[in-house]
Amino acid sequence: MRIALVLGMALVGAACANLPSLPAFQGPAQPAEPPLAVEVLVGGLRADEQEALKETLCGIRGVVGCEIKKQPREVLYSLQYQGSLHALRSEIGRIAHPGLKVEEVKATLRFTGFDNQPPSLTVLSPKEGTVLSPEVEVVVEAPDQDVARVEIGGKRAARQRPGIYAARLTLVEGDNVVEVSAVDEAGNEGRARLALTVDTTPPDVTATVKVVVEGRVERGSAVFVDGQQVPVDLLGGWRVELIVKRGQRTVEIVAIDANGNKKTELRPIGVE
Repeated sequence: MRIALVLGMALVGAACANLPSLPAFQGPAQPAEPPLAVEVLVGGLRADEQEALKETLCGIRGVVGCEIKKQPREVLYSLQYQGSLHALRSEIGRIAHPGLKVEEVKATLRFTGFDNQPPSLTVLSPKEGTVLSPEVEVVVEAPDQDVARVEIGGKRAARQRPGIYAARLTLVEGDNVVEVSAVDEAGNEGRARLALTVDTTPPDVTATVKVVVEGRVERGSAVFVDGQQVPVDLLGGWRVELIVKRGQRTVEIVAIDANGNKKTELRPIGVE
């Protein structure tokens, strides 16, 4: 008698582990693997042994489908097995009757490729930072050919030209985060974020108005401006800077010489 195991696996984006002489596939997590489609060819069996082997094979734990097809010199058992080929070979190897000797093991891996790469996405304008108006137009670049939809700040973006999309947004005063997404035809999504600060509040302004009052008196005299004594140099020159009070229109200047003679003048604030 002879036995040959032919393994046919229809896999979509997933790999089968524990195949003999094949390294384990290391990749991102994928959906659960489908059952292995296994064909077991056995020759040299009597009719009663063929039926008994079918019952034994179909009763193996993990077999979810089992069919038999008799051929001129051998019998083909088609199994759907939820597990690894290594485990199935071990189960078959433990069958007591009829005795089975492995002559050949074949494996076929069939894959269907799929796109799992998100589209690239770049914000072109405005640049991150402060904007002076809440009304902004955000322009992004999504150059992939299979881009199906671009959203900016929750709004469907308009395609301006190939690979360039834009949307007008109304932001709020202060900090804003604009979420940008691009989805391709396979459903992959690329994302980007744009941080903008809207500042339309005028700055606070404080100002102090000062005037400079200066003049000359007789040497040795004392000078008072609005009650404040002002230093006088050896030649009689003097100068002072005053803070103008609200509503003030004039400055009082008092000069007293060494003999006690006093003179008072009121000078207007402004240009004469």
